[in-house]
Amino acid sequence: PANIDLRLAVDQIRAWQKLRLKAPEWAAQDDLVLPGPISIEQASSPLTASYKASLITQESVVDLCGGLGMDTLAFAAQRRLTRYVERDPWISRAFAWNAPRLGFPAIEVCAASADAAIADLPAGCAVYLDPARRDTAPGRQVATSRVAAFADSSPDVIALLPLLRQRAATVLVKASPMLDLAAGAMDLDDVTAIHVVSVDNVCRELLFLLQIGAPARALADIPIICMVFDRGGRSTRWVGSRASEAAAQPSYGPPGRYLFDADVAIRKAGLFR
Repeated sequence: PANIDLRLAVDQIRAWQKLRLKAPEWAAQDDLVLPGPISIEQASSPLTASYKASLITQESVVDLCGGLGMDTLAFAAQRRLTRYVERDPWISRAFAWNAPRLGFPAIEVCAASADAAIADLPAGCAVYLDPARRDTAPGRQVATSRVAAFADSSPDVIALLPLLRQRAATVLVKASPMLDLAAGAMDLDDVTAIHVVSVDNVCRELLFLLQIGAPARALADIPIICMVFDRGGRSTRWVGSRASEAAAQPSYGPPGRYLFDADVAIRKAGLFR
């Protein structure tokens, strides 16, 4: 039909096909407007978003890289004052339309870059950053390559940290699962915990938690928390550190009937001794 934007329609269909696998409860809504399929791919699942929300204790949370908004809604579900920031006007408008229809009419939506939004952060708030880890061609979302380092992501988290330290009490940063844990901790500084999250033996989240003003920890003493979820949402938790791993004394016995293969989160964290 002449009144249908075919490019938009195709984007909506492709995005919905991805969304129904990641968030079926969202896909069941027939009046949502979806950003491009790459936003769906990069979005957290409801399960991992809820886990991240559990790490935040402040009453006010600002999501500086809003995207699809899965994490923003998880923060808001904890009855926290929540602000969504997104530099892409189309994605921001889509979230402003979707949030009330998903039961969250009170979220503040800010169409701005992370750099611009930092100046207006509530004092003592928590900030969540999930920088884009793909180069994107001009125009509607077309990925050209993947990146892992903070400095190659957008926004550049390292460049934002001096301003964040002036305003925020807690900063939670999501990194590429390909990033080396020690390299990430040294780049960010102020790291008080590292969380490695897997779902069904796939590493989905690598999170660095920064408590601004907390006593500095040696790299070897930073707690590494492995959260292992199965498809049903059941979880198992392991906690260690580089120091505890170095001091661990593995025990050996005669061959048995089973070979245990550690979950990918434990292997990523290096806590397998």
